[in-house]
Amino acid sequence: MCVLAAAEGSPSRHRGRSIQAEFHQKILQPKSLYSSTTMKNHFSKTAQCSVMRLPGPSMEKLFQLICLGVERQLKNCQDPGDILLITKNHFNGAKNLLNPNTDAYDNSR
Repeated sequence: MCVLAAAEGSPSRHRGRSIQAEFHQKILQPKSLYSSTTMKNHFSKTAQCSVMRLPGPSMEKLFQLICLGVERQLKNCQDPGDILLITKNHFNGAKNLLNPNTDAYDNSR
């Protein structure tokens, strides 16, 4: 991990890698899980941002479908690497929602 210990006088290309490595370390640190209520509120706010508004019972069903989908994906994992692939897929999906001009199938980043 010499990139993390780069000297101050190192070329700028190494500084970008250092920041990127620090970000990866920070994002991969164990964190406490969000409660079901917090996640439900988050998905509700996200769904209500669209033009279409969902009534309470429909929002509850949507949240249950999301939970079932994630549960199914995790149960189908054969090894820990599969969990990383699922997580990367979810991050790519979120990135594509935020920036629709990116290629939806670009997994190189």
